[in-house]
Amino acid sequence: MDKSMAQRQSGNAEYLDIPSWRLPKDMSTLVATDAFIQKRFFEEFNMRVTLAKFIGGSYYPSPGTSPEAVVIVAVTVEAYKENPKLIFVALQELIDGRRMLRDGHLLITIFRVAHCLGLLKTS
Repeated sequence: MDKSMAQRQSGNAEYLDIPSWRLPKDMSTLVATDAFIQKRFFEEFNMRVTLAKFIGGSYYPSPGTSPEAVVIVAVTVEAYKENPKLIFVALQELIDGRRMLRDGHLLITIFRVAHCLGLLKTS
């Protein structure tokens, strides 16, 4: 997995980000996307995905600059296994420390997941 844009621009690989991959151009179904995510999680992190949920619709992080769309998928994994490539952080801790985060995809994901779980007040 490549460094995130925030990590590349800052020169600091310690910025938190989330796993992300470019889907092959011929992938057009949710079933194929689910299988791709399961395969990549196992190959890169030695973890089995037991549930994948697509969170909200896709979005364009660079409208007019790139035709790439981002799709957020929240996953449940079989069991945590120690892996230096992946750390787990409590969602509330990410929300509370959001001003320190530099990765846009991570920020969008945090708030979409928190909204789905009813953790955000919308008044």
